[in-house]
Amino acid sequence: MNALGYNIKDLKMINLTSHPVVLVDDEDKVLYEIPSDVKSGKFELPRIRTEKKFVGYMNNIRITTTDFVGVENLPPQKNGTIYIVSMLVASSANEREDLFAPDELVYDTKGKVKFARGLTRSSFNPMKFNEGMKDAVFLVKQPKKFLGSAITIN
Repeated sequence: MNALGYNIKDLKMINLTSHPVVLVDDEDKVLYEIPSDVKSGKFELPRIRTEKKFVGYMNNIRITTTDFVGVENLPPQKNGTIYIVSMLVASSANEREDLFAPDELVYDTKGKVKFARGLTRSSFNPMKFNEGMKDAVFLVKQPKKFLGSAITIN
């Protein structure tokens, strides 16, 4: 049994991303190649539910806020099983201890993910953050001037 309470030999990893996940050790030796259980049709891709609210315009640009309000298509928790999901899904359902996201991604020269050096869990939940911000007031100020691709706001 490891520090998280999982007995690795009995652990089942289900990949709920749309791509295979390759996990390596500290020397980049492949430990696991986990095919997408979504692409195989066994599971649906988890999706974040959002609500958009119109705020106004800034220099004729439409401004909205987006709140994260839930996660769809997550299978129920199952003893001895972890689910590999995107970091956004893991963050949005961080009360679930069985959701992990690929961590320390390594990319090839074309920008495609080659492998991950581990898995991570989230301690931040944007839905809980949104709940705490319901009464907050945000002021959108007019830009003073444009500086190339950046703008200064007073």
